[in-house]
Amino acid sequence: MRGVATKHRFGVMPRFLLNILTIKSLIRFNQKFKLPTYIAGNIVQGFDFLRENLAKKIYRKILPPSFKNWYDKVRYRI
Repeated sequence: MRGVATKHRFGVMPRFLLNILTIKSLIRFNQKFKLPTYIAGNIVQGFDFLRENLAKKIYRKILPPSFKNWYDKVRYRI
């Protein structure tokens, strides 16, 4: 999991969603019906692949440094 862990977030996942996903009945459901669980995992893996191999390369090569500086200031609240 990537991102900062705070009181309200665990990486990029909000705490309320993590609490929902760790309910025992939902865990039992996911263990019983594995196909939807695998499909959701593969979708996340696909989006992560696109972000790592396309979006980051575009960000690094195409965008001007002034935009990168502005984006970093907004993202990291500098």
